[in-house]
Amino acid sequence: MTTGQVVHVYVDAACNGDPGTCGHGIFMKHPNGQVERKKERSQLTHIHEAEFAALYAGMKWARHFGYHQGRFFTDSQLVFDAVNEGAVKRSRYKPLLHDILLLSADFTLFIVDWLPTRKNKEADRLAKKACFYA
Repeated sequence: MTTGQVVHVYVDAACNGDPGTCGHGIFMKHPNGQVERKKERSQLTHIHEAEFAALYAGMKWARHFGYHQGRFFTDSQLVFDAVNEGAVKRSRYKPLLHDILLLSADFTLFIVDWLPTRKNKEADRLAKKACFYA
């Protein structure tokens, strides 16, 4: 049972061109130390949209495992700012942010943190694999 346990989820996106073929990677650290990795090609073709989609996919995956408390890490300053401010200026990102904020209501603890790309290497590696090789 995952009640009261905080999962750490690292997310990233990559695109082969902008617009281009995009994918996202998710690296999940369970409270017991176990890790999970996931990569998926995206239907989206712009990097910033793919970054929002990566966070949403990471959130859905955490809920799939039964987590209600999550700390999510992204190296996208845009996604970090949008989620923490609850708003984004560009209309093309608003539906993506809306979905994230809606899903965040399923968490009793929902934290999104920014980290530099060099500290998000595993999610970055998975995103690039999804984008270029999936």
